[in-house]
Amino acid sequence: MKKPFITLVFCFLFIHITAQDNPTIQQTEQLPNWPVMLSNLDTSQITSGILIDKVTTFANLINYNTAENNYSNTGHFNQALSELSRASDETLFVGTNSIVNQNPPVILNNSIDIGIINTTFHKLNFNEENPSAGGVTFNETTGKFVPVAGRPAFIGKKITIISPMKEFVTGSSFVFNFNNSLIYNNATTTIKNLSVDFDDGNPASVVISNGTIVTPAKTVNYMSTGAKTLKFTLTYSDNTTLETYAYLYVNYEENNQSSAPNSANAPCYELLKDKGTFTSTIPFKGYEENAAVFGKTEYTVFYGYNNAAKKMIKPIIIVDGFDPKDKRKVQDCDCENDTTPAPNNCRLNNSDITISYFPLRITITFNPSKHESLEDLMNYNVDGQPVNLIDKLRTEGYDVIVINNPTYTTTNANGQTVTIDGGADYIERNAMTLVSYMQSIKEQQNIAGSTEKLVLIGPSMGGQITRYALAYMEKKFAETNNPVWQHNARLWVSVDSPHLGANIPVGAQANIWFLADRLYKDNARIQFYEELNSVAGKQQIISQFKNARETGYLNGNSFFTTYYNNLNSNGVAGSGGYPVSIPDTFRKIAMVNGSLTGKKDASEQQTFLYMRGYIRGLWPFQSSTITLFRLQDNFMPAYGQTGTVFKGDGQNLGIGLNHWNINHPRYTLNVNNNSIKGSLDIVPGGYFKTAKYIKEAVAQGASSAGIRHETGDYIENHSFIATFSALGHLYPNQNWGNPLNVNLTCPSNKQTPFDSYFGTANHTEHTSFTKESVDWLMKELDGVPQLPHFPIDVSQFIGSNVICLNEISEYSFSDLCKIPGSITWSLSGSSAQMISSTGISVTIKGVANGAATLTATFQNGQTFTKKIWVGKPNVLIYPSEDGSFMAYLKSNDNNSTLEEQGLTPDDVTWRRLPRLYTSTGFSCYISNADPNQVVEVIVTNSCGTVTFLETISFPPCEEYVIVSNNDNTFNLIPAPCSQNSTNNIQNNPSVIIVDIFGREVLNTSSTQFSLQNQLSGTYYARIIRNKKIVRTQTLIKR
Repeated sequence: MKKPFITLVFCFLFIHITAQDNPTIQQTEQLPNWPVMLSNLDTSQITSGILIDKVTTFANLINYNTAENNYSNTGHFNQALSELSRASDETLFVGTNSIVNQNPPVILNNSIDIGIINTTFHKLNFNEENPSAGGVTFNETTGKFVPVAGRPAFIGKKITIISPMKEFVTGSSFVFNFNNSLIYNNATTTIKNLSVDFDDGNPASVVISNGTIVTPAKTVNYMSTGAKTLKFTLTYSDNTTLETYAYLYVNYEENNQSSAPNSANAPCYELLKDKGTFTSTIPFKGYEENAAVFGKTEYTVFYGYNNAAKKMIKPIIIVDGFDPKDKRKVQDCDCENDTTPAPNNCRLNNSDITISYFPLRITITFNPSKHESLEDLMNYNVDGQPVNLIDKLRTEGYDVIVINNPTYTTTNANGQTVTIDGGADYIERNAMTLVSYMQSIKEQQNIAGSTEKLVLIGPSMGGQITRYALAYMEKKFAETNNPVWQHNARLWVSVDSPHLGANIPVGAQANIWFLADRLYKDNARIQFYEELNSVAGKQQIISQFKNARETGYLNGNSFFTTYYNNLNSNGVAGSGGYPVSIPDTFRKIAMVNGSLTGKKDASEQQTFLYMRGYIRGLWPFQSSTITLFRLQDNFMPAYGQTGTVFKGDGQNLGIGLNHWNINHPRYTLNVNNNSIKGSLDIVPGGYFKTAKYIKEAVAQGASSAGIRHETGDYIENHSFIATFSALGHLYPNQNWGNPLNVNLTCPSNKQTPFDSYFGTANHTEHTSFTKESVDWLMKELDGVPQLPHFPIDVSQFIGSNVICLNEISEYSFSDLCKIPGSITWSLSGSSAQMISSTGISVTIKGVANGAATLTATFQNGQTFTKKIWVGKPNVLIYPSEDGSFMAYLKSNDNNSTLEEQGLTPDDVTWRRLPRLYTSTGFSCYISNADPNQVVEVIVTNSCGTVTFLETISFPPCEEYVIVSNNDNTFNLIPAPCSQNSTNNIQNNPSVIIVDIFGREVLNTSSTQFSLQNQLSGTYYARIIRNKKIVRTQTLIKR
């Protein structure tokens, strides 16, 4: 058990939490002690009872009722109410769910309550950018604020927020309700008059007159779908006035009647499609439930394009993965026409909100690019053009059934009403529902006269559901011998599914918790408690922050342990919880999105997200910057190391000459990684964009309230489903960063329960497809079993790069378990001849000087090639053309390089004649002024030596340069043509050039000169230094 201890230091409450028995986390929290900090100030000035500095105001109350921030909605209203309540130390108003708690929502969709907040609040009079300009200073010794004489310590502001308590409604006629119990007043000036323009084309309605509600219920008719901007015009008891706004989204349906699923006038209608809801016949009781529940699911059948009769002929089932609150619909049109109430309405959550001013109007437009549908997850690219796997399967004659697990209300075995979040429910319950549906499909096939076997594809958590369902049916059939339990499947495809667990960086989880439980951001609370800590989330996430915060240990939460125990013990004896493969009858294959070579795209402890949110405090708050939060997420440290994975600061008060900061709250999470698996955030795996989603969620929520933000370090992706997990590796107690580019299905060293799998050297997005992976899958669907597809380790191939004429050499892979399977060999080029071959080796004879290419082709379409050179080197020399006086060696065979001929720079010797100067390398500098230089070149590989003489001719060059030798003498050498040379020669010598008649034609002290303006002929150069001739040299201009 952990032992927290608390120490009070000056103005802060420091909470340092550790755990006994080798803890894996250490937490430090810093909270301001407001009674101590304010004890020197006259707090009677806070007449409102609300000090807004005590909270991080995501509702941006400081700037509310200003031109840039003067509209609300349900979420904003509840966020504001929560902040005001907490800023009053919960002595005023109520909590975030106040209206829901006091007034249970009316069942009728057309009833809309209106909430009103009319209040004053106060703020410390300080200026973050210029503390000396404020009304308080801070004494760091005592930890207390000190008032500045002649200036108020606190500044007050009055705001009014009005909003409908629903964000999304369906119908055409609605009743807006006004009730005194929904008016939260904490201001000396009360609302005298209130009129409302409901954006229905009619004049504004008077709701409050002389302080009395005169229209408690107002019926409003809308004739179109879209955002409705409500305009509220107020007069207060002191006769001041205000205009403020709110909005809600109306889904217009005449008489509030929805179309039947896939009826001709229903959204997403398609002729060859069926849609419906299915209820399980097998109940399941969750780990913490008091009674069993029959699960429900939604199915969408996309019949094959040749199946005009819409009968179940050739079924293939695709089961959706983890999707809390059913945010991911089957198609974009399902999202666009979603009628689920906010905050889980798919249309609203995937729309662009546009604000226009003068007058203020809100427009909400659905943006399909924001919604990633199940159909979208099946997209891949071919030559830059999008192709959809569902469409491809339908073309092949498959009847594609997409299973989506929605949120639904039902009764349990005790008759109690329960709401089940199907997309994040117990995997076992969803599996039982799938079992029942598979039995229904078999009946439909019998009616249609189809004998086709079933195919199941399980992306992500869908792979867990399908695995559990298939293994469960096999177990039941073994126990009962009842054919109703035969699953009738021939192929199960697991797509990047977490067979050993999934990973969300603990730093990201702590970030969301900090926003939710310390900064009280409402949508973060939903994300943390309803998504990360949903049933299915707890079942699959390996390292869970909530469990770690409660126990001190990252791993071992009870849901995770119970689920994987259930999973692995499911199925027939000895199956490990997997359906059992039967040759020619049933196969199980995996598609992996993580690298198989051990590749990493990031490093341990790297910062992957830094964000700062701030506002400009407008009048009356001195137009200063107010920092609201700072968030920093780091990847997990390496095995055996301790490091910080999250640091979060709430509202930051910069006080004093040194800008001493008060951050409230402040939270730091350090983690000791005691898992041999390594840093799961960066091990090879299919990636997920958690940082991107946090960044967008924080930025979008902040921006809509007028809060500005900046992002520093940012890495969008992290390892979500480790390659080890996607393959269900049978020996997981090792570093998950180890490469897996071997045949894991090899009978002598089997390391995966799957019969085959597809993976590459690169990381790809979780559950994504490529042309190559789909081609491999389609062959499996065609009944052609594929060998595993993985990057072949070329170091495992044994054989010489060079063989000699008439030499026989063997080439082979050292270990059959290092390749996908047996090989078909081919040889191109006339220089070599294949003598014999086996499934892993080939014998070759060199028959002519030149290059040959050996190709190994595997059954799954992968190939491996090796260049082989036969005989002595075949090379040539060519001079440079850039005036650099270099000679180069290159291959005289277009199909090979020097290296492929078995040559290194040390194997080439140059000898410049007649001086016999030698050098080695693939190039040689020719420094003699003679433009026709004879060079001897000796080139040797393992088959012998070739020697040849070459006369190298350079184009004439008229420029020369003085060079200093090591013995302090000087030479003139040709300079590179059309290039300038710089020589660092101290006390530069001068040069005098004379012709054959002794006439001086040039006299210069430059280290480089030209004979370009001289006639062709012989010239004599004298290098003079300290008035002495130190060198005489003959120059010939051609």
